Amino acid sequence: YYYFYRSYMSNNGEIFSAKRKQDTAKAWKAQPLQKLTQICTDYDENSIATGNGDTLYFVSNRSGNYDIHQQVGKDPAQALDSLNTSYDEEDIFLTNDTKSMFFSSNRPGGKGDFDIYKSNKIGNTWSKPIAFDFPNVNSDSTDRDFRWYNDSTMFFSSNRQGGKGGF
Repeated sequence: YYYFYRSYMSNNGEIFSAKRKQDTAKAWKAQPLQKLTQICTDYDENSIATGNGDTLYFVSNRSGNYDIHQQVGKDPAQALDSLNTSYDEEDIFLTNDTKSMFFSSNRPGGKGDFDIYKSNKIGNTWSKPIAFDFPNVNSDSTDRDFRWYNDSTMFFSSNRQGGKGGF
């Protein structure tokens, strides 16, 4: 599946999916977009990651701030209290083995406005998140939207000094 986020003028957004069709004559083709009605509400749902089987992780501000939620099958989505605080948790990324989750948060204890945190899945429970302790990732600026590409390449967005402007 491919997942898409659509933002609206009211600052709320929704998540859509499209199933990939296998077609050897073309690079790829997707079926029409379908709104993920089991997780979309009148609030802003964004930043989605897929877990094992039919598990989805996403961010929503339905509690008043942005929190990470888990939705399994057609069961109602549940906030992941082991990861969430009264501050914002956003920009989730799951490693390919689905055993580590990275996300951004503006919780106290970081170096800057938003920092990148990591949690490991042990059994069915996510460990207490810790600030990602990798050289030159978190700074006294805003660091967000972490992606681990392979053993030697990571991407993230930052507004720190020395960049090309903005994030």
